[in-house]
Order: sequence, then C-alpha cells, then structure tokens
Amino acid sequence: MLWQLVFNTTDQCGTTDVFTGELIQTPNAAAPPCCLPGFFADPGRPHADCVPGVDGDIFNLCRAPPPLLYACVAGRCVEASDGIPKDECDSLCRAPSPLLYACEAGQCVEASGGLPKDDCERVCRGTGSAFALE
Repeated sequence: MLWQLVFNTTDQCGTTDVFTGELIQTPNAAAPPCCLPGFFADPGRPHADCVPGVDGDIFNLCRAPPPLLYACVAGRCVEASDGIPKDECDSLCRAPSPLLYACEAGQCVEASGGLPKDDCERVCRGTGSAFALE
C-alpha cells in the first residue's frame, strides 16, 4: 500500500488539501506508517521507531500516547508530569470541608451544623449575629 500524508487546511478563503511530496509503502491498508514524513528512524521500516522533533517530542502514530497524569492542587486535580491517573486523583483529591463551630458556654466548639469560626466568635462575644449553615 502506498501512503501520502495530506494536510487538510481551512482558512478564511476556504478549505484545501496539501499533499506532501514523501510517499511511504507498507504491506497493506491495515498497516499504516507510524511516523510523520521525515521522522522515521529507519525509512525502510515504516513500523519502526520515530525520531524526535527539535522540541524532543516523538509522534508515533502506531502507539497510544501515554496517559495524562494528575496531581491534587487546592482540592482539584490538575495535569502534572509526575502525577497519578485521573480516576485515582479524583477519588483522593477532595477539597477539605471547612470546619464549622457552635457557641457553647461562651466557647466556639466544632459542630457539624455550625458556623465558620470567625462568625462563631462574633456570636459568642455578642458582637454580631450569624446564621447557621445547613
């Protein structure tokens, strides 16, 4: 099978196909070339390794890209080169629930249906009013 890379380009003037000048042969249609033109480590072996571009990235169309990795930052999963898979990050990374407080005997103590600490302290001192969060 003979292959030629074609770029489909769209701009304000319309859409056009740009055919590259490099042709690549493989045994059949089920075995497309792995590398972009000019990036074969061995042009005689279209299913072999590809060489990196000037930025160091390797685009091998025959291999699945590595999975994205994530790290927990401020209660959210964000992409990180040294992270963990997204599903693991999602299960481990939850924003901590804010502590809530209630005024008991003039003291703010942790309570599940209370107030943020600053509001609790104002209520306990009698310098303000606040509503409990449900």
